[in-house]
Amino acid sequence: QSESVQKALSKQEIPLKQKHARRLVLRTHHEKSCTLFWKQASRIQLDSSPVISWKFCHLLHRIIRDGHDSVLLESCRHLQRMRSVGDKHLQNTSYGAPISQYFKMLCARLEFHRQFTLIPGNLDVAENVMFSIQLDLNGSLEFSVYLLELMENLLLLQREVFDSLKTNIISGFIPRGQTLLAPLTLVILDISTLYDLLVQMLFHLHSVANPDILVNHVQRFVNIFHDTKKFYDDVRATHYFKYLVTVPTLPEV
Repeated sequence: QSESVQKALSKQEIPLKQKHARRLVLRTHHEKSCTLFWKQASRIQLDSSPVISWKFCHLLHRIIRDGHDSVLLESCRHLQRMRSVGDKHLQNTSYGAPISQYFKMLCARLEFHRQFTLIPGNLDVAENVMFSIQLDLNGSLEFSVYLLELMENLLLLQREVFDSLKTNIISGFIPRGQTLLAPLTLVILDISTLYDLLVQMLFHLHSVANPDILVNHVQRFVNIFHDTKKFYDDVRATHYFKYLVTVPTLPEV
């Protein structure tokens, strides 16, 4: 465990190696816990190296998505440290804003799972869980707001990454650029799933709620739709992703 975490979070400016991430994900299932992962992570000075912090965010994102169910609530114990590290990196150049937003997104994600404990880390919501949420109007509205916030945080993260590449003139063909771009494969998966959930919830709300109380929801969704469309276009135009991920297609307006 210790060796895998150290190898995964090397200072070398190359993308997180998936074999290390996969090993740590499997370890959480074997132990039914991520306590050892966090114990080892607590010994690493995340605020000392932007590269290590960026890889840590990518690794934690992967563990949240694919790790044992206990990962979600156990990781909530470390929210304060995550926020602190994110704030400290804001002054850095190419990684600063992306790191800060990545920690912010991960904190929001964990808080979402703490609020909705039946939703797994990969966001694959079972039909009976969705049905139980939709039974209550206030619960449906609250759930939709959380989905909107998660989408907005993910979209802001990808924007910070692409802006950093552009501002610092970093190519996606070199290791630094690829290190920054690598986590966006998970962002694409999250956004695709959240978008479908959000569409489903808004259709439901339109069938049971007064349109007046949905005005803000709809406006935020419209903005999310356009931002998601641009994100997908940017990904398609970036050679790094060509063989890594299938980009979803959104309807034309």
